[in-house]
Amino acid sequence: MPHQTEEIRPVNEAKMRARWKLGQLLAKMERGTGPGRGKKKGGVRPSFMDYIKKIGLANTAAKEAQRISTLPPNELEKAFAEARKHDILNTYEDLIDRARPYWYKASRSGFTKARRRLLRARSDNPAGTREDQTEHNLKSTLAVLKESRII
Repeated sequence: MPHQTEEIRPVNEAKMRARWKLGQLLAKMERGTGPGRGKKKGGVRPSFMDYIKKIGLANTAAKEAQRISTLPPNELEKAFAEARKHDILNTYEDLIDRARPYWYKASRSGFTKARRRLLRARSDNPAGTREDQTEHNLKSTLAVLKESRII
């Protein structure tokens, strides 16, 4: 005899909460530097990829867990309440879809700070003074002969 949804629900919700918590813990981990990012001060940190391999977690599961973990606790509870109301069970995909605006925002916030640092004008190189930033530098970026263009 198949199990009723209400009999499975507590295990399903525990599984979803465990994945949510795993993602929070993974997100808090210190990460080593990757190739091409230069040497960082302060010693060697463990590689994140090595760590998830060591604990037997697939890379995709780690990414999904971190994405789910961006859901605020009240949104996680709303997802459970909505599933109860419709008599369905939550899936990781459902939680990832709900978390999308939160993980997108979280992933972009670090990028924006780093980008601002890179784009900040320096006293030794003020904005608009480099050769490629001046109005008089009208070099074409494509090596296309004017004669070969069809008008």
